Amino acid sequence: MKETVKLILEQIKMLEHTYDFAVGETGLRMNNDKEEILKALRAFTKKVEQEQSLEEFEREMEKEC
Repeated sequence: MKETVKLILEQIKMLEHTYDFAVGETGLRMNNDKEEILKALRAFTKKVEQEQSLEEFEREMEKEC
């Protein structure tokens, strides 16, 4: 499961860089749909990072007990 999440996060980063490059190279303007997609990708990334941190914290607490 962790490996799958890591792969998804890497793909999201790649998509963000690809999108930024395409916008910069072609002079395209961001429309609302594209902006919403990027927001969703970033929100997912943040949520996974927070959950992973929480899981790590819980494991550390269990080890201490």
